[in-house]
Amino acid sequence: MNNRHARVMRIPRDKLIYRALAALYHVASDAAHGPVKPTLSHRFVLAFLYAGEMAWREDNRRVANGAQFAMLASAALASGVSRQWKGYWQRAA
Repeated sequence: MNNRHARVMRIPRDKLIYRALAALYHVASDAAHGPVKPTLSHRFVLAFLYAGEMAWREDNRRVANGAQFAMLASAALASGVSRQWKGYWQRAA
């Protein structure tokens, strides 16, 4: 393993998640203007998010469905209003 790969692997998990979501946001905004050719970074983001979801499902597989929904709903409602997404439907096209 060379130094470049060693440095990339030391990115904190929260920063990696932020970068993945930011890349996904850019893909979505590009898709609004027409078809988007998938790139390696798009595939990495989707694989990263899919892996995170599968890990969560594995950790909570024995939890009742209602309790899982309550966990997700409470986490979503506890998060603050996003400055990026707030009022997106009111912006000029």
